[in-house]
Amino acid sequence: MELSTMLLLFAVFVFTFHQRFTSADSNLPENKYPGLTLAEARCPESAKDGYYWYIIPGFNNSFGCFGRTNLLANINSFKKVEYACRKMHKDAVPARFRTDYNLAHYRFLTENAIIGASFLGNDNGAKISSGVSAIYLNNGQVETVNLATISADPRDKYIMCMTPPYPRFMHRYYNKPITIQQNLSEYTCEGTGWDLHPSCDGTPFCYKQIKTPTFPTEFQNMLAEFNVCGMEEPNSFMASVHCQEEYDYMNANYANSNAVQLGLHVPNRGPWNKADSWQNTDGTPADFVPWQLWEPNNADDERSVFIRYGRGFYDFNGKNGNVKHVLCKKAAVKIELFQDVKHYDVFKVEGKRCRFERATHWNRQCPTNSNLWQIVPSDKGVHCYALVKAPVPLSNNNFNHEICHGLHPRAKLASIHYDRQLGFLYPLTNHTRVNNVIIGLLRNNQSFKWSDDGTPVKRGFWAPSLC
Repeated sequence: MELSTMLLLFAVFVFTFHQRFTSADSNLPENKYPGLTLAEARCPESAKDGYYWYIIPGFNNSFGCFGRTNLLANINSFKKVEYACRKMHKDAVPARFRTDYNLAHYRFLTENAIIGASFLGNDNGAKISSGVSAIYLNNGQVETVNLATISADPRDKYIMCMTPPYPRFMHRYYNKPITIQQNLSEYTCEGTGWDLHPSCDGTPFCYKQIKTPTFPTEFQNMLAEFNVCGMEEPNSFMASVHCQEEYDYMNANYANSNAVQLGLHVPNRGPWNKADSWQNTDGTPADFVPWQLWEPNNADDERSVFIRYGRGFYDFNGKNGNVKHVLCKKAAVKIELFQDVKHYDVFKVEGKRCRFERATHWNRQCPTNSNLWQIVPSDKGVHCYALVKAPVPLSNNNFNHEICHGLHPRAKLASIHYDRQLGFLYPLTNHTRVNNVIIGLLRNNQSFKWSDDGTPVKRGFWAPSLC
């Protein structure tokens, strides 16, 4: 049994077929979700998906997900081009769009790329790939090429694919909040400098812009994770956005002259990706994210978000110091109906009343007997991880939890169940210059299980050759 196992990311691909395109298909992919807006949509990717898709608006207020993959060598049929797109995603097809409309929106995706069809807004201008012929975009020109000829040397050539977007949160899409107009005169904002405004469903919230607090450089990209609003203004969070009306209000009142940071962020120890990693500081779902075109792009460990008037969301690295303001948000309170105030379960310590809270890295700590421990949050609370030297030689007889007992009597071989725990390994191994880390996997017949609780390994953590 091999004890060290490299954990890589893996995606399962499923293949389907589609009908031949006609000029009636000149717009982007059919939107399967009527009423879905660009800010509520996402592309089919996850933390274990190595392919990036981009949501790009097109003709007639339509939008779709576009990506590209390398051109295969020595292909002689357009069916293999279709196969390459389906390998990216089961619903993906070679891209088709109007090449006379905002072609610059697609940027590098159209450089030396095979597509499914090109349209000019009329039947006479339609060019459709089929058989051994394909439509090829070359330096802004639309050409018809022979697949066998162009794939004889596939270097720096690509296949451009597209697939329909879908809602960021299905529950939110199928259960749109009903706006109930509240009487704002019955509500107030605790503290000074707050602005009262109804939110997406009519519930009043309070908003306030503050100057970005001064933090050590290494923490400046983690302001949303720390919730600096709560540090400055009790019971508040860095602002979340959940509908167009709320976003328009923020733009008009707080981002009209300065860039302002919101609460959307990627946790410092979490893996970065375009959709699943982003979360709001206040714990509400990231169901409305009006990214600026080609954002997020993670140009430089960009885990924070700002808005500027008239534009969409931008991801950025807080260490650059360019964003000087933060927008805070908290619930309004009724002026006289005190029964609406939330009551917490409490306990007493040395005569002081303390509030029960779910386990987080704010209210838990690792054993203090060693500085090797690192606290790591996940979807189910927090855990402490540390690296220790493996016994030499390492064998089935000494591969057990006793390896960890030198650090703490209750320490066990590590198990990993969530993406954020897996993401924790990257900075840890880079800092300690460790290339291979042994974790608590035990062989269970033809598969593996975790040694601490016997649960199976998440399939998406395996390298492709090991699945």
